Amino acid sequence: MPYAMVRKVTAVWTATSATASETTGIFTVKKGDRVWGASANPVRAASVGAVGTVSLGDGDGVAGYIGTFTPTAAANALGTFIAGAGTFLDASGGKIYAADDTIDVDFIYTSGGVILPRIKFTIYIGRETN
Repeated sequence: MPYAMVRKVTAVWTATSATASETTGIFTVKKGDRVWGASANPVRAASVGAVGTVSLGDGDGVAGYIGTFTPTAAANALGTFIAGAGTFLDASGGKIYAADDTIDVDFIYTSGGVILPRIKFTIYIGRETN
């Protein structure tokens, strides 16, 4: 009976600047990898009064795995599970990569704040082809 071997991969991301937007590659995927799911869990919230958004995706869609959310305690309390509901996961089959790529955190800074958000991201990845 065939089965899929899926592994859980976790990375903790922290914004590098309290006053600038950034895109940071946090996961590496290889040709033939399939990403089945993704989640986020805020570990440290941005400052009260900080305005900005975070999403998880790749070059085909910055919010392909996790749509835009606000990394403040008021919007998403620490420990809140944020499920991946991006367009890559709309069909339960996830996304298969045709070439090596990175999965990126996209942080859009808008205003305010001095405390940098820290978020634990998790993806579930399997190997489709060699």
